[in-house]
Amino acid sequence: MPKLLYVIAHPGTAEKSLTLKVSDTFINAWEQNNPEGTVDVVNLFEQEPPYYTQGSFDTIAKEKFSTITGQELTSEETEVMHQFNYYFNAFDEADVVVFANPMWNYFLPAELKQYLDLIQVSGKSFKYTAEGPVGLLQDKEIVHIQAAGGFYHGTAMEDEDLGSKYIDHVMQFIGLNQVHHIYIEGAAFAPDKADSILQNAKDQATQLAAKLV
Repeated sequence: MPKLLYVIAHPGTAEKSLTLKVSDTFINAWEQNNPEGTVDVVNLFEQEPPYYTQGSFDTIAKEKFSTITGQELTSEETEVMHQFNYYFNAFDEADVVVFANPMWNYFLPAELKQYLDLIQVSGKSFKYTAEGPVGLLQDKEIVHIQAAGGFYHGTAMEDEDLGSKYIDHVMQFIGLNQVHHIYIEGAAFAPDKADSILQNAKDQATQLAAKLV
């Protein structure tokens, strides 16, 4: 039974967001092509991921070495680890992961950046070797859907999209090379073409969903 994880990194709704219009199109098409599949949704603006702090680093280290030190986690520390493990496990168990976000200041929303920190876990998603770090995850398709008001990809501005590059880098770092990008760009700069820009992205989403079965 295939599993899809839908990571919403957008504060808006599909009524106004081009990103979410397209990502919802992808989800609906994927469900039609995978009737036995399941979809889990993580909305990072409704369920803010935990941030790394000195306290959380101390808790992670305490759990890691608990078999040596004999120290048990307190109830508060156990809850901290539950939060960190929840986000990683949901990602790890999915066959398809969809990231839906706007481009903000040439990058990703901070909530998505923090989420990506949570899935880069030494010993779980990558390990260190004498030759350098090696990704440990595999057999997972990543779909990145992103809207921007201007035109970037296929233009001289393409290198300004640092967020997409970062997602590619993180996925490769943890062993995942199947990353598919769908961009909805230029609707704000060319409002007369907004409908066709949106429809083209929806068509891409529908076609891609049919392949990921």
